[in-house]
Amino acid sequence: MGNLRLAQVPKEYHTALFTNLVEKRGVEGARQLIQENALLAAAFPWCFSNEGHNFWQAIENGENPTANPKQGISDQVQSLAAEAEARGFAVGVSTKFGVIRERNRDGEIYEHELCDDGSFFYRNIRVLSAKGKWCKPNKKPKKSKATDASAIHALLDEIFSIRKN
Repeated sequence: MGNLRLAQVPKEYHTALFTNLVEKRGVEGARQLIQENALLAAAFPWCFSNEGHNFWQAIENGENPTANPKQGISDQVQSLAAEAEARGFAVGVSTKFGVIRERNRDGEIYEHELCDDGSFFYRNIRVLSAKGKWCKPNKKPKKSKATDASAIHALLDEIFSIRKN
């Protein structure tokens, strides 16, 4: 997505835009984004909009979009990865769940993963919860080993690396 701001969205798409904003960001969040005249790309995750990424990309390109609410999973993963990167996530960045790594100890690449419950893993770290909440980048990892999915990933890595030796 480029530089289209909310105020620049053509009037015929305002209903879809505001419906998605309120649904995904809540009334207060939508109000704040509108007051800030936020970038369309920053307003909400494309794969969670009713219309999807291609719909909003066509609007930004000045084209007449055709709604396609069923994107392929790979499109959703790519959209979420792009949004995660725009939010500051990258290899080496710390989150409360740990440090984002590209590879595990055996050299295998961590792929981005969209789970059935809607949570999203950027490489080895869950950055988006099933409730649609993003964690914050550049946070110190928690000291405790919580039973969240990121901690489980880390523990399994340790177990498998010990067993191989």
